[in-house]
Amino acid sequence: MPEKPKQQNQISLTFIVNGTETVVEKVNVHQPLHVAVQKALDQTGNTGRPIGDWQVIYNDQNLDANKKVEEFNFPENAVIFLSLKAGQGGI
Repeated sequence: MPEKPKQQNQISLTFIVNGTETVVEKVNVHQPLHVAVQKALDQTGNTGRPIGDWQVIYNDQNLDANKKVEEFNFPENAVIFLSLKAGQGGI
C-alpha cells in the first residue's frame, strides 16, 4: 500500500527579517507559527533577541505567532515580515 505524501501538511513560507529574505521549507501547518518564525530568525542570524521582541506581519496585519499556521490560510510561499518592535526594552 503506497504511503500518502507528507507534503499535504507542509508549506513553504518566505520571511523578510529586517530586510533579509529567507525561505523556511516544510513548515508543518499544525504547529504554531512561532516555530517557523524561530527558524527564520535562526537562518538569518537574528538569534540575540527573544521571539517576543519581534512583530510578525502579513498583509499589513500583526499576527499572533502562537496560533497554528493552518489558521492563517497562507498561500504557498506567502511573504511574512519580521521586524523588531519599536521601543522594545524588556518586560
